[in-house]
Amino acid sequence: MPTAEDWAGFLAQPRDMVAGVSKCIADSNPPADLKDQVAAVVAAMGVVVADLDTALKAAQAGDLENVDKWVTQMHDVDQPKIDDAVNSVKQAAGG
Repeated sequence: MPTAEDWAGFLAQPRDMVAGVSKCIADSNPPADLKDQVAAVVAAMGVVVADLDTALKAAQAGDLENVDKWVTQMHDVDQPKIDDAVNSVKQAAGG
């Protein structure tokens, strides 16, 4: 089972990756008909970044219980909202 130290060494990379992809999407120039749906993708990704950041801070504090809480929140609740938002873009684009 990973320790809080293991999580502390790991979580910054996926947090930074999701934040970077979110910034790329936010900086894109989607067609006007898709702007709201693309903004929803960015917002959903921002929630995941916040979850990962909270989990990282808990890991750095040695609080494994809160690491587990926020990783579970990210995985089970908030990350699927990214998929839903991306699907909304696809539907709005006619796909």
